[in-house]
Amino acid sequence: MELFEGIITPVITPFHRDETQSVNEEALADQIDWLIDHGVQGIFVLGSNGEFHV
Repeated sequence: MELFEGIITPVITPFHRDETQSVNEEALADQIDWLIDHGVQGIFVLGSNGEFHV
C-alpha cells in the first residue's frame, strides 16, 4: 500500500469574472507552480475543501 507523506494541500479553483464564469487556467497553473516551488509534496484537486462560488 502507498504511504503518503508531507504536505498535501487542497487548491481553490480560480474563475474568470465573465458571463460563463470559466476556470482561469493561467491562475490555476500559477497557483500550483507556487505550491510546488514552496515545498508541497501533493496537491488535492477536485475534492471538497469548503469553497463555493458566489
